[in-house]
Amino acid sequence: MAIYSYSYFLPLILRGSFGYSVEKSYILNFPPYVLASIWMLVAGYYGDKYKIRGPIVLAQALVIIIGVCMTAFLTNGPARYVGVFFGVGAINSNIPAILSYQHNNITGQLKRALATAMVIGGGGCGGIIASNVFRHQDAPNYRPGLIAVIVSQALTAVLVCKNFVVFRRLNRKADRGEILLEGTEGFRYTY
Repeated sequence: MAIYSYSYFLPLILRGSFGYSVEKSYILNFPPYVLASIWMLVAGYYGDKYKIRGPIVLAQALVIIIGVCMTAFLTNGPARYVGVFFGVGAINSNIPAILSYQHNNITGQLKRALATAMVIGGGGCGGIIASNVFRHQDAPNYRPGLIAVIVSQALTAVLVCKNFVVFRRLNRKADRGEILLEGTEGFRYTY
């Protein structure tokens, strides 16, 4: 939901609550996405280097919450725009991070393909939700929609923390030879 919220509604938020013209709001929509592309590469590099996924997803979810809070609740225009950079950068970087997190923790091509389809489909459902929580009557600030993004990212953070605890416990059991994970010898969950 978060990615669609910014993709669809950022120009409206920039124009309405920041007071920019249509042209300027579209021009100001571009720089956060440049940062997002760099952010995505850096997060992917460190995720691969240290073989971690969950902490990256968690950190980015927290940055999204901070960025959206800055955009939704601050009154200073430049500070709110910095929040846009945080939100757009972390949101766009979290998509490949979540997909790789899911991919690393599932064995078998069919299961991976189905899980990936479910994640992508869930993202599509997020687009439907975003189009309903960013309502015209909430313009120019769209606070209910931004609060929905905050809640979705808090849920992401909680689920990643839950996975960390569960995956760590299961990996320890597998290390002691008590269980076989995913039916594959030597498989360990990535957290």
